[in-house]
Amino acid sequence: MTTSNRKAVFFLLQASLACSLFLFGSPRPTMADSVTYIYTGNPFNAFTGSYACPPECGITGSFTVAQPLPANFGGSVAPISYDFTDGFTHWTNSNSVSISVAGRAPWSFSTDSTGAICTAYCWFFDLVLGQPSDLSYPFRGLLSLDGGADYSFLQTSPNTVTEFAWNYDLSGTWSAGVTVPEPSSLSLLGAGLLGAVILFLRRKQTV
Repeated sequence: MTTSNRKAVFFLLQASLACSLFLFGSPRPTMADSVTYIYTGNPFNAFTGSYACPPECGITGSFTVAQPLPANFGGSVAPISYDFTDGFTHWTNSNSVSISVAGRAPWSFSTDSTGAICTAYCWFFDLVLGQPSDLSYPFRGLLSLDGGADYSFLQTSPNTVTEFAWNYDLSGTWSAGVTVPEPSSLSLLGAGLLGAVILFLRRKQTV
């Protein structure tokens, strides 16, 4: 290895070491966490029209928010993404919208003293297939009402639901999924410099 090569390796090692010392010796910045809340509904127990189990058997799914819901929270949230199904149709943030009904804001939730979504009269969401620019009848919808019921339905006009599957007074349960920490840019920089050193040394060994 030439003198210039030794100097280059030495510089990269110093830079990597400096990043490592900074990361371990300095207070860590607050990291944004995204949390996924998972819903498991009870089975539908009433059906009309073409709805039946299978395939429409109950609501399951999840939504993801940028930060955990705080303790004793009550209000509307803005999911980063969501995906719910009745066993047949999927409602996601790419093919549906959440609407308000009877004055209830979309994505309304309440939490207990631990930050968990509570179990009685604590949530509301109503999803319909389509986007605001092209929403038209008929459409398939999905409704979960805290302490009330889960519905999957076919709506043919503003005030007419012609077919549905539902359960009454059998609301499901929520659980919190995996929290995903935001990666530190400094950690990535240190790892990149260390990787550059290793790659450089391997190349020199093969020459």
